[in-house]
Amino acid sequence: MDLEKMERVKEVRMTAPGRKSGKPRSVTIWFVREDQSIGLGTMDDTRGWVQNALAADEVELEIDACRMRGKIRVVEDPEVHRRLRKAFARKYLPARLLSFVGVGQRTTFLVENLEELEAV
Repeated sequence: MDLEKMERVKEVRMTAPGRKSGKPRSVTIWFVREDQSIGLGTMDDTRGWVQNALAADEVELEIDACRMRGKIRVVEDPEVHRRLRKAFARKYLPARLLSFVGVGQRTTFLVENLEELEAV
C-alpha cells in the first residue's frame, strides 16, 4: 500500500456500519495523508458519517483501487489538528480559500493501523 502515491487522489470512499441499521454506509470525502495514517475532516461533526464511523471505531477506506481498514479516532492534539487543516488547505483549493477567512475543518480524524484488504 503506497500512501504517498494515493495522496495524489482527491477523494476517499469511507464505509462504516450504520449505527442504527448495521448496514454499510458509504460517503465520498476529501482526505490527506499524515505519516502512515489517513486524515479526514468535517465542518459539521453531527453528520451521519461521523457518528457512524465513531460508533463503529473501525472503517474501511477505498482510495483509487486500494482498499484498507483502520481504526478511526478524533484528533485531540491541537498541533496535529492544525497540521491536518494546513494539509487540507494545501491539497484542496476550496479549503485553502476558506482558511483565509478562518473557516475549515472543525473536527479532524485519523484512520490509523491501516490494514490492506483485497483490491476492488
